[in-house]
Amino acid sequence: MVDVQAVSALLAALLILAIGTSVLLRSRKDKIYNSFALFTFTVSAWHLCTFIDASTESPVMRWLSLWAAATIPPTAIRFFRTFLAQPSIGGPKRGPRVTLAWTLIAYATLVYAAIAQPIHVSIYFQLPFGLYVFGGLYRCVWDMWMMYRATTKRVERTRVGYLALGGFVATTLTLTDVLPRFGVAWPAVGNVLGILYLYFLSQTLFRNRLIDLNELLGKMAVLGTLVVLLWAVYGFLLYWLTSPSSASGAGNQKGLYLLNALVASFVILILFEPVRNWLENGINRWLLRQRTELRGKIDAVRKELPGVVDVSDMVERITAALEESRRVTDAAVFLLDADGAGFDRAGQIGTTAPERLDANAERALLDRVRMGYIDRDIVNRELDDLGSSADSEAKRAPLLALRTRLDELGADLVFPLLGSAETEQGPWLLGLFCVRD
Repeated sequence: MVDVQAVSALLAALLILAIGTSVLLRSRKDKIYNSFALFTFTVSAWHLCTFIDASTESPVMRWLSLWAAATIPPTAIRFFRTFLAQPSIGGPKRGPRVTLAWTLIAYATLVYAAIAQPIHVSIYFQLPFGLYVFGGLYRCVWDMWMMYRATTKRVERTRVGYLALGGFVATTLTLTDVLPRFGVAWPAVGNVLGILYLYFLSQTLFRNRLIDLNELLGKMAVLGTLVVLLWAVYGFLLYWLTSPSSASGAGNQKGLYLLNALVASFVILILFEPVRNWLENGINRWLLRQRTELRGKIDAVRKELPGVVDVSDMVERITAALEESRRVTDAAVFLLDADGAGFDRAGQIGTTAPERLDANAERALLDRVRMGYIDRDIVNRELDDLGSSADSEAKRAPLLALRTRLDELGADLVFPLLGSAETEQGPWLLGLFCVRD
């Protein structure tokens, strides 16, 4: 009879190892990536030892699985605290000092169990040990929850809140996976949720933002379809190899197997990129229709602009494309007037924007946008990062004035329209493009 818990542990070990490796291959110098990879490798080692223990009932593998489990809390807390200490989130920089003390106690107990008396098999060891392991994981959830309550940044607050909720669900369901060891029938759903959560977390690291449910479903659909493609190619050739018609040539079966593996790998390498692109485009059009429409509208108007010579026609095409995409609620385009004394509104979508921006009155806004686009969230982050010293108060006033002006313009993002020439103030600012959403 197939042990579902053991098989799910093996699959979890392989998939989590792949997730950690993919993160480590992105950058081996990034501290967050390294801590995440160490955490996932430890979880993968625990799943692998658990599988071997369930399959062989080896006392050594039981002991090794406990050793790997004892390493999970410090690596998890180290990663999540490093993650929350990012400047964009603003958490305190703390190490797992208290957790390391409990980890050393767990290590010492396991060493005693290996050389003196096997106390690790008794219920009196397993209960406090389980409290230590899952207590460390719930401590990570608690840290994220406290950061969710403390942060005032809307985007980061949503990001941390979803991660805290997902961590709580994944940890709780992983805890329920130990029920079969006590004779309680329970489906192996904790491993599945743990894999999905770690994949979700890894994508958050790559994109530096929280991917939404539709995007996650799209990625899972692409991966699932590619897995089915790989399985179909290898499965078909393996079925042909083991069919009765090919059983007569048993002497050449080994050579045929290697040839089939070579052919299947060649076919997959040829089809992988075009099939993945086709699947991603199709699923994005299905699940992310509005976002795909925005990208398509922008690409289309970008191809049209080189042939447009009239400025008003150019502005009309841009605003019409944004409005037809249904992804932009409010936007306005301001262009430099003939005298260079200000910027006149040339086009808009949604809420009425000011008809003119005076160059002298908007000096702070224009100086800031010449250095790059203005993001309201970045301005809020700079205000949050300022302390309470006298020097910080002097820096706070212009930031508050800039944020107030963004509110008056009805803009969350302001992009500069720059010319090729240079001026005394910097690049030649020909216009502004303001977007709310």
